[in-house]
Amino acid sequence: MFEIPTGTFWHRDLLLLAVNAKIISPAVLERAKEYMAFRHFFTHAYALTLKPERMRPLVESAPDLIDEFKNDLKEHGIA
Repeated sequence: MFEIPTGTFWHRDLLLLAVNAKIISPAVLERAKEYMAFRHFFTHAYALTLKPERMRPLVESAPDLIDEFKNDLKEHGIA
């Protein structure tokens, strides 16, 4: 297998490992990057007001991304 990443960017590195191991598709990684960017913004700019119109696309597409992720895992017998 591979070593689970640690450190500041562990979530990004874990997804990259999953793509390199062909566990998830590059498309899932690209879509997940949008959520990681939001997470980064939210954790570092929490004093700012969130804008619903900028969050709406992420909220609306989350179920589809989760389904894609689950399908990738099922193809590898992981889920």
